[in-house]
Amino acid sequence: MAYPREQIPCRSTNGELWFSSSATAQKAAAARCAACPVIQACRDTGRTIKASYGVWGGESPRQRRKAGYAPPKA
Repeated sequence: MAYPREQIPCRSTNGELWFSSSATAQKAAAARCAACPVIQACRDTGRTIKASYGVWGGESPRQRRKAGYAPPKA
């Protein structure tokens, strides 16, 4: 299902928030993800591609590493 751009927080605001290395920014991004209609699909994508950077579906890189879905921090 396609959702209007304004219903998907990362598509309707500055994308830098989702790719910040700041823990504060990552928490803010994850909070915005909570109400997103595609949160699970986004999280699954982050895990599938083993994303080393960015908040995907409310998960930070650290959370994905801890769960085994991202490579270890270099």
